Amino acid sequence: MKIAVIGTSNSVFKNNYVTALSVENEVYNLSSGRVPFYSHITTILKNSDFLESMDVVIVDHYVNDVNFYSSKLGAKYTDKLPYFYALLSRLNVPIINFFAAFYGLEEHENYDYFKLVKKLSGQFSFNILDLNEYSFDKEMYSDFIHLKREISFFIGQKLSQYLKENSLVQPSRIQGFENPFYLFYEDEFENYPELIKGRFSNSLLKLNYFELKGDVEISDHGDLLSIGYINTTKGEPLTILKINNSNFLLDGFGYYHESVPSGISGCIKLSASKLKDEAPLSLMGRKYKGNETQQTPPCLVDLLFMKNSYPDLEIPDGKANQIKLDYFNEYLHLTFPSNGHILEENEVNILKRASLDLEEINSRLSLKLMRIVKRCWPEDKIALKKMKEHRMKNKEK
Repeated sequence: MKIAVIGTSNSVFKNNYVTALSVENEVYNLSSGRVPFYSHITTILKNSDFLESMDVVIVDHYVNDVNFYSSKLGAKYTDKLPYFYALLSRLNVPIINFFAAFYGLEEHENYDYFKLVKKLSGQFSFNILDLNEYSFDKEMYSDFIHLKREISFFIGQKLSQYLKENSLVQPSRIQGFENPFYLFYEDEFENYPELIKGRFSNSLLKLNYFELKGDVEISDHGDLLSIGYINTTKGEPLTILKINNSNFLLDGFGYYHESVPSGISGCIKLSASKLKDEAPLSLMGRKYKGNETQQTPPCLVDLLFMKNSYPDLEIPDGKANQIKLDYFNEYLHLTFPSNGHILEENEVNILKRASLDLEEINSRLSLKLMRIVKRCWPEDKIALKKMKEHRMKNKEK
């Protein structure tokens, strides 16, 4: 199966669920950490023909939105979400919206955004894998928005098994949908001979960038939503981009695609700027913690705009396919038992039912589950009976 992944940090780190999917599938990872869904839109616009050739596209975006972008940018960001999903559905391949586990999600101030994302996913007939519906212990997280690598890999194994055994639904397409986004990137940057072209690559990405030394004036393409850039020098050098009359810090090492403050529209002027006083905040208000003595010019990759005019979007009335990983909690806690965890009565009953259901499918795993039941309930009649049957079979051999 050919799978493309457009994700954020949960899809980037090594030995994760994407790695596990790659064992039995042909997987193309087009992910980047610390990005808004605007970055996903640029990935779709650049790779639409390629993505249409996939058997499935996995999208991972909500964690960054809940944790940062939806509150920072508000309605002007959230309102773009249906257009992003309409662009995804236009690919005409099954979409899996991958909801990574988020510790304490229901108590988060932006929990309503999560509910909105799930609702829209259903309306666009996406396939939904919501890991928040499974029981991950706190010790299974490396931080509150990332599961440990071995847990993520385990998820990928179970998802790969699901994809082999089940069909996915096609997204709901909007007839006559017109793309409202405009992407300014490589071909158009090359019209400016004063820019210096360079090449950046890492384990996931190979990108051309354009080093900005002087001024570049860009004609009116609508509202500027976000900017893709690269910092090629390690050690957090100071890189300042001037957009019209405002300075913004481009922080981090490697490739980032970051939102810009609302209200930047019409013809815009981009310039490299030097530090005069205190370092400005980054595009999303992050405080600079790098080396102010080392200043480098901006290296731009792409600019995403929302066009000045576009038709209203009529949200489809589809139905999600909820991906359910059979016996996932039982497998999870059997494989990664928590120290000192005492199973509740209903948990033991679930393990017992799972053992009986698996008896003809996977006798070895069935036996392992029943041993846990017997350890919890030494006098359970069914557990005693199954242990006796196992001993009799071994004698016969």
